[in-house]
Amino acid sequence: MKTALLVNDDGIDAVGLETLKQALIEKGYNIYIAAPSSQQSGAGKGIKLRVRLEEREVPGAVMSWAIDAPPAAAVYIALKALLPQRPDIVVSGINHGPNLGFEDFLTSGTIGAAIEAALQGVPAIAVSTTDWEASRREEFEPAARISAEIADQLIQGSLISRWKSRAAPLIIVNSPVNPRRIVLARLAWNVYRTRIKVEGNTAFPVWEPERIYDLDAPPGTDIWAVRNYYASVVIVDLYNIAKNTPPENIEALRYAETIIEKINAQIFEE
Repeated sequence: MKTALLVNDDGIDAVGLETLKQALIEKGYNIYIAAPSSQQSGAGKGIKLRVRLEEREVPGAVMSWAIDAPPAAAVYIALKALLPQRPDIVVSGINHGPNLGFEDFLTSGTIGAAIEAALQGVPAIAVSTTDWEASRREEFEPAARISAEIADQLIQGSLISRWKSRAAPLIIVNSPVNPRRIVLARLAWNVYRTRIKVEGNTAFPVWEPERIYDLDAPPGTDIWAVRNYYASVVIVDLYNIAKNTPPENIEALRYAETIIEKINAQIFEE
């Protein structure tokens, strides 16, 4: 039976994780959960390996652990010491809020967990809902369904046999609550420009939406896709980034395009 390890950066009790779990169970996955015991947003791929962990009983999961560690560390510990076997896939999320562009690629705990999985050779999906106000399960369900279909049809399909890299595929999904369709995209260039205010011994951000980013987000990027109410799917080859050479996975990406169109037909043209 197919096996998925779930993780997030919003904590083991988050509604996004619960919604994702149910979507993957409906696709026939055995579920294991290794998630932070508390909020870990912005942890990136931080690693801490001397940690406290607690086994939790989560309905529908084979085994679950709450780990006092960043998400990437939770993945590493689960893969190396907790799981009885290597999972078919690691799915991280569903994050409460978007993870878009190059800045979030480096900063997000949700993406950091998926990066760790891909480095360890396990295909990984990092999934976020782009609505900061989302709080109800049904608001996370579009992102959950898209991710479950990608896990089932893309990762469990022929992408792996076409994938030529020492790192496993890393797929980053960002979905509005009501997406028009799914598009394959690339990371936008964005750099945080949020102002910081200091009062006494405390520093905190001053949120001004128009000043959050120094932004380059033309058509074809993930930020452009989400701004136009599409769900964006970015496929990253970490080994290619390390080598700084032209991509070797053109065939795999072309295959991914055909699968994304198939998923579009299933979800948006029913």
